[in-house]
Amino acid sequence: LFAAGRVGGMWDKGDIATLFQDTAGATPVTAVTQPIGRVNDKSGNGNHATQPTAGSRATYQVEDGYGCARFVRGSSTSLATPPINLSGSAKAVLLVSFKTALGIDGAVVNFGHGVAASGYFSLAVETNNLRSVLKGTIENPSRKTWCAWGGIPHVASLEVDVSASNSATKHITRHDGDTTGFVPAFDDTGTASALANTPLVFGEIAGAEKLSGDIYRAFLIGGALTHAEFATALAWVSEPAKVSRAPATVTAGVPDFVGVFAYGQSLALGQKAIPPISTTQ
Repeated sequence: LFAAGRVGGMWDKGDIATLFQDTAGATPVTAVTQPIGRVNDKSGNGNHATQPTAGSRATYQVEDGYGCARFVRGSSTSLATPPINLSGSAKAVLLVSFKTALGIDGAVVNFGHGVAASGYFSLAVETNNLRSVLKGTIENPSRKTWCAWGGIPHVASLEVDVSASNSATKHITRHDGDTTGFVPAFDDTGTASALANTPLVFGEIAGAEKLSGDIYRAFLIGGALTHAEFATALAWVSEPAKVSRAPATVTAGVPDFVGVFAYGQSLALGQKAIPPISTTQ
């Protein structure tokens, strides 16, 4: 997906080969509870996420059989990339797999929200809702109520186009692959030509809205993705959450739902063990 020099990054907090206790990448993470000072970008773009302050580092944990970065609200833990320049595009796609603590609000991932003047977006948990925000020329939030949203893994995605004329195409938010239930609070009737040039931050929004929970994988790319490209990115991000959801039908002949599960793993929605499945369906 990044072979043509596209801007963005891929961060896997469960791959200890990419995790380091310091920002320089000199001391690898080798065990649970160790601090994460750096997460290498797997896209090849060099947008490594770091935290220079020792007391503000997330810790490496293993949850649901997969490694993750654990963020603690009271410790103000976060990770941030260098500025990612999306100013050459009006479109971007953001995906993240995560698990939040029960009943605690907080930002999951944030691109310039609270910092950039325009062209920013973010995903957060607020009062049993997934809250996504996009600012083209006017801030445009949307929400969806979850059933038992805390304490189990989820996958969220945000497809943005600040140049679009209405929220149906400007701001597409999915929870575990589904757009059902998202209603924009109001429409951004203005348009902007491009997104911001700003860091991607995990675990907070401009020093506030601290996250208590785990982040597994995240993916950000400038520009639009084809249906097949989106499904590829979503499958990678979704793996730790043990549920892979395809986007709603946009291409004839492409199934709406793709799930790949292993015996004994927990399905993210409902947490029920399922029998062996030998095919993708």
